[in-house]
Amino acid sequence: MAYTPYNPRTWEDEPSEETPYEAAAMNNIENGIVELENNSIFYEEIGEIDETTGEITLYDTASVSK
Repeated sequence: MAYTPYNPRTWEDEPSEETPYEAAAMNNIENGIVELENNSIFYEEIGEIDETTGEITLYDTASVSK
């Protein structure tokens, strides 16, 4: 998919009719979330914190097969 820069919209509350809820605008937001998810690495767990030292151990669960 080719990169298309996003032009943010300044939404206004009702009773303004300047920024009505449109299917195209809502679908653009939904598709952006899907693309972000498809192009990101997600972790099932972040890790754990050693409460005595404050040291954080991160777990990379993205590379573990399920």
